[in-house]
Amino acid sequence: AERPVLFYSESETLRTEAIVLGRQPWDEKSELALLFCPQLGCIEALCGGLYKSASSLRGRVEPFNNLEIQLVRGRGRWRLTQAQTLKIYPQFYSDYPCLCWGSFFLELWRALMPAARGSAEEGPGGEEASLYSLLGQALEALGAFPHKGVGVSIWMLWRLVGLLGIAPEISSCLRCHTDQVSYFSAPAGGTLCAQCQRGDEGRRLMPETRKLWSQYRKNPWSVALKERFLPSTYAQGEAYLWRQLTYHWPLALKSRRFLKIGE
Repeated sequence: AERPVLFYSESETLRTEAIVLGRQPWDEKSELALLFCPQLGCIEALCGGLYKSASSLRGRVEPFNNLEIQLVRGRGRWRLTQAQTLKIYPQFYSDYPCLCWGSFFLELWRALMPAARGSAEEGPGGEEASLYSLLGQALEALGAFPHKGVGVSIWMLWRLVGLLGIAPEISSCLRCHTDQVSYFSAPAGGTLCAQCQRGDEGRRLMPETRKLWSQYRKNPWSVALKERFLPSTYAQGEAYLWRQLTYHWPLALKSRRFLKIGE
């Protein structure tokens, strides 16, 4: 089905929630804020006078912050005129590993959802609200468990590949349907048994990794992250899900190089 189109007049305003994905300079007094909204997805909004000491946006339009904002469309671009803080995550600025994982989540959303710059053709594709909710939950989970970034990533990736329609099959072999599986293949779309594995098609899958996946896939993060597994299990579980995602959505994120996976 065709995506519905949203039209806004020059003077019309839109109030919504948003998560700040990042900022970049625009001119001597303003910056562009990259925001993820449940209605519009990823957008760029001009923040005028951000460097002024009296600016109501100063200290609020910061990465990771969850805001209630007012947007105005003018001259082909969104302008951010008001912002109220709904939730902040101080853990990201006091714990380096937590900051690295949070930065990875924000960069992943920026890569998956290119920013709209105020064109009349933009509009919701149906999954923006779910992706907004997922990012909010992932940041909240990371704030509650700042030293379990790899576990939060596994929990988040399971739901992300599900929303994108590329979730792997892990309950049985994709070809003969036996539950005795020992390999994982992103190109094949999930788990394989030793008999159905062909050459170097799949990679060895530990039984504990399947157990971890099962726990993280069916439980909310508040329950899943209380489970304990070996670092090698977390590392394999996260790496294979990342391979599943990037097989269908080729991504090269700078933040991945700073992550401490399996340590």
